[in-house]
Amino acid sequence: MRHIDPSNDEISKAVVQLSREICPLLSGQRTDVTGPALADVVSIFIVSFPSEQREAILKSWLRLVRELMAVNAQYVPIQNEYLQ
Repeated sequence: MRHIDPSNDEISKAVVQLSREICPLLSGQRTDVTGPALADVVSIFIVSFPSEQREAILKSWLRLVRELMAVNAQYVPIQNEYLQ
C-alpha cells in the first residue's frame, strides 16, 4: 500500500503498519499457498459483517484491490514462477 501516506491519519498509519507486518510472512512463500491463505483471511473478514452487507463489502474490497494493484505493480516484481 505504498500510495497511502502514513502521516495522513491514524487509519493510514495502522494500515501501513499492518501491511508491513504481514508482507514478511508472505515473502518467499509459494504463490499457490499465499493466494488461498489470503482468500481465507479475506473470507473471514467479509463474513464478520451481517449477511446483507457482505456482497457490498466484497465489491468495495475488490475495487480497492484493483486500485492497489495499479499502484503497487510499479514496486513489486512478478512473484509467480509460472509467469516468468
